[in-house]
Amino acid sequence: MELYQDPQLATGIISLSPDGSDLVFGVNDPAHATLYVEARLHEGGKLMIMPSNGGNARELFTLDGPGRVGGGWWGAEGAAIVFAVRRENGTTFMRVSRDGGGLQRLRETPGRGVAFSPSPDGRRVAFFTQENEAEIWVMEYLVAALRESGDGGGDWSL
Repeated sequence: MELYQDPQLATGIISLSPDGSDLVFGVNDPAHATLYVEARLHEGGKLMIMPSNGGNARELFTLDGPGRVGGGWWGAEGAAIVFAVRRENGTTFMRVSRDGGGLQRLRETPGRGVAFSPSPDGRRVAFFTQENEAEIWVMEYLVAALRESGDGGGDWSL
């Protein structure tokens, strides 16, 4: 049975509530669509909830501004959904009530969150973050050093 259809579904965000009654999923904003189906929510994307046996879907959260949303797992008692918002300056873990509203920031981490895994009881989340840096270096006197060492047998006219 088809429950919901949208060409902008975020393929990496789908989670069934612990009691099996509700389904959380992500839908991206067509105004920010890319040429491929995205696993995460991007700007304008919505975290949605609906009954798992069908019915109306409703919005829990909209990502305003640039960033990506990943996760969408249920808390311990199934009363809230936890997700991560990744932005340039870091990752923020957030929780929203299954009834809507009640958006709460849980923790902010520097770097970009790369992988998240909730514990089976929904009380903890394992995650790691990553920071990439790029550098440009200059090497002076390399050609002269190679020639002096005898390893510069080729043409080193740079």
